[in-house]
Amino acid sequence: MAHYTLKEQRDTYMITVMNDCVLNAYPNGKKVSFDQMAGGKKAFKKLWENIFIRICFNIALPLIMLLVDIYLPLKFSVAIFFRKKNQVQSNRYFIGHERLLYTITKRIGLQQDGDVWLRLLDSNYELPEKKTVAELLDFVTFGDVMKCALQSVLLHIKVIREYGYNMYFLSYKAFEWCMADYAIRHIPEDAELVFSFICDRYSVMIDKSPHKNKSLIQHGTMHFKNKSLEIPYLVFEEDKGFYIWTSLYKCSPSKVYCYTETDEWALSNSVIANNPQYIHIGYGFKPSFAPSKKSVLIVSNFYIFAPKEEQILIQLQDLDVEIYLKNHPSHADSLYDDMRSKYNFTFIAGYSTSYPAVDILISYDSTLACEYASIGTKVLYYGHFDIANVRNVVKGILEVDHDFRS
Repeated sequence: MAHYTLKEQRDTYMITVMNDCVLNAYPNGKKVSFDQMAGGKKAFKKLWENIFIRICFNIALPLIMLLVDIYLPLKFSVAIFFRKKNQVQSNRYFIGHERLLYTITKRIGLQQDGDVWLRLLDSNYELPEKKTVAELLDFVTFGDVMKCALQSVLLHIKVIREYGYNMYFLSYKAFEWCMADYAIRHIPEDAELVFSFICDRYSVMIDKSPHKNKSLIQHGTMHFKNKSLEIPYLVFEEDKGFYIWTSLYKCSPSKVYCYTETDEWALSNSVIANNPQYIHIGYGFKPSFAPSKKSVLIVSNFYIFAPKEEQILIQLQDLDVEIYLKNHPSHADSLYDDMRSKYNFTFIAGYSTSYPAVDILISYDSTLACEYASIGTKVLYYGHFDIANVRNVVKGILEVDHDFRS
């Protein structure tokens, strides 16, 4: 790592911020007053709609950043001082304890004895079976911690200067990102890195690492039948019949495990810069249980589709059908507390992998929609049916009557 400079690391981090700006672009270019792009809404959920909360947070943010920049270096300096490093070595490292990275590589038989699973600082998923696990602190030094402390402060300033104060909170995890960057660069360069990050901060980090053998595991769709939000970075491919992302950073993995030939095309034209080996793995989807009667599953995305989801729930209440709503894995389950108290439906938590064999799926362009479609389930995509008439649409498909039970 002697040739890897602090400036190079900062430049790479700024690419990740640019990616965040593309992924979270304001619909129709309409900005939110006193916003902190992406981070504020994720941290405060519904409270972020309150302008007073936003103003107070913006005022307090420099102090919050300062406290974090003092606390984290102290915490990890002490941890390294008292820690006995786990000297695990392998020819292949799975980066991050991610649910879909585990489940997909398990399904396709990619996991082998001798693999090491590197837990990152924000890895919350617990591997369901015993694996050889390495912690991020096994691969960083005290010197790395000190450099990360400096970098985080410089990156806060750099983000504000280049992108504006409303992007400031995007640098909140700069210290953790730099720590992960150094950890991965301490992994032997001849080892294979296996990861499921398609277009987020870790995807850029891994792409910039010196390792030559990198395997990307597709975990989400990158082609969309609809433009859910009016943002300028989704372009419609007429000959394909779907939208793909533009302006995202393009990485260069050596191998890509993707679902289908269509996914290969979408990936190669949106986020892949080179010509890697593509391996099609299919969806391999199988529901966990069968409902006792006709059923509908709503695939949710609260921050974009909550009004539509509630409208659908209202309309389906008097039909004799089982109604399920599956929360997005990156969203807090508590966001649906209000709907759960008002309407009759079965809520499926974000990280649950137990799915019903429903008759109809109502969804945006989600991976789960593709999975259900692959087994022949009828999928109603937003934009392809009239929300105001969804009750009659569902009734017509299922041929169900009113539920007159008391």
